[in-house]
Amino acid sequence: MRKTVVSCDIHYQVLALRTRGDDEVIDYYRVFLDNQIIMPEEIPAQTAGVPPAPVPSDGSVIIPPEPAALPKEEKKSFSAPATGAIVFGVLLLVGVMGSYFFYVVPRKNAVRLVDQLKPHVATLKSATSEVIDNLNRIYTLATEQEKADPKQNLQTRGLLIRPDVASLANSAAILGSSIETGQKAIVERGLREVAKSMRGSMRTVIQPQSDVLGVTEPAEDPSMQTFRSLKAETVKAGESVRKAEASLTQLVSITQSLPSLSADAKGKITSSGTLKISANGYLSEAKKIAEYYQTLSDIVIEMNTKITSFKSALSSAGTGFGAVLQSGNSVTAKTTLAQVQVFLDQGNKDMQDMKKLSEKLTGMPNELLPMASAEYHAHNIKVLQAATTYFTAQSGILQVLVSGAKTIVEKAEQNTLASSDLITFRSQLATGVSQSALSDAKFASDLQTLQGEEGSLTISFWQNNTRLGDGAKVAEAVGAYQTSLEKLRKDNVINGLVR
Repeated sequence: MRKTVVSCDIHYQVLALRTRGDDEVIDYYRVFLDNQIIMPEEIPAQTAGVPPAPVPSDGSVIIPPEPAALPKEEKKSFSAPATGAIVFGVLLLVGVMGSYFFYVVPRKNAVRLVDQLKPHVATLKSATSEVIDNLNRIYTLATEQEKADPKQNLQTRGLLIRPDVASLANSAAILGSSIETGQKAIVERGLREVAKSMRGSMRTVIQPQSDVLGVTEPAEDPSMQTFRSLKAETVKAGESVRKAEASLTQLVSITQSLPSLSADAKGKITSSGTLKISANGYLSEAKKIAEYYQTLSDIVIEMNTKITSFKSALSSAGTGFGAVLQSGNSVTAKTTLAQVQVFLDQGNKDMQDMKKLSEKLTGMPNELLPMASAEYHAHNIKVLQAATTYFTAQSGILQVLVSGAKTIVEKAEQNTLASSDLITFRSQLATGVSQSALSDAKFASDLQTLQGEEGSLTISFWQNNTRLGDGAKVAEAVGAYQTSLEKLRKDNVINGLVR
């Protein structure tokens, strides 16, 4: 059979020249060698219009010519100057990049970190200074020299005209012992004012205040103003401590995870950790002292507020009871006695509240006490325990009166109240007043026994608390850290690149 290849040479050359790839050239040979007949319609579209090669008349097989070789791309060789320029460019790029990442970036990081730390350091510095000032003022108030008052600070009204109280001793033991001035003892002074304010209060239940000798209307003693000033300073100190601690926490938080920095910058910035250790001890102690004196201030101030309420309640009860004695109207008596009962209940509540206040310092956990305050604290507890004993006795006396009042109120409501019931209740009141007077005297005596210790114990406490002496060191360390950061920033500024 004749084997005809239509335009195989042209076909091949077209394939080669069209760069259809080596695989197609190989396929072409395979087709040819397998005696496949390539029909004109099988010729790729790329050869359309190309005239076919003449076909031999003898039917011989045409051996396809070698594929036209594609022109080879000549390799260009670089000259020595060009190679040197490329190497120099690469080295220059590496040098620039290295300088940026290992010189500029650390400096930029240092400046950025310093700018972040600066406001917190400034706040820490000012807050630490405030804490030192607050503690100095607390010390001054806590050790304030008591000045003698040339004028009697009390106004005594009326005379003892009631027969049932005329037998009460009107002595210094009952009216209150005089205490020498000049002692640095705010707790003793505060409780002495409590005793003075409470003295004779129970008498008003059976006698109007204006008729009772020894019942006083004191102007506020300077010690109360001292306690108010002391509380204000403790509040300020607490706020300053919180501000300083918050700034210190921010400092350490920022410096815990650092970007790329030079060894010098890293050392200066991370020294905030050492600063925290020294500052934390001082701030913690300052907080304890502020809270301790705030507790003392609250006790005495609130106690005096309760005394005012207590005396008002008893006075109102006494006025009401006096009206009942003068009234023969059982309906009026019933209403008035109900009011007396309310006033006595209020007085009893005030007494219980004062007892709780006197016990408040006793329940203070040891871990919250300032350093070296054991003896000072124990003395303050003794003073307040004297108050607890007094309020307990007064509360017991008052409770008897409250129970007696309830009895006559019930009889009044049942219309069975007799004059003898009022006389019996009046006798109970007189007994209670007498017992209360003895309790007043004992309270004053107990305070007199404790008087004199607080001054020396206060000074010892402040002097032996070595952590308080760290205030100046902490302030100096904060200032040094601030100066170090300022210098670090200045040293890392690069004009035009880092600022």
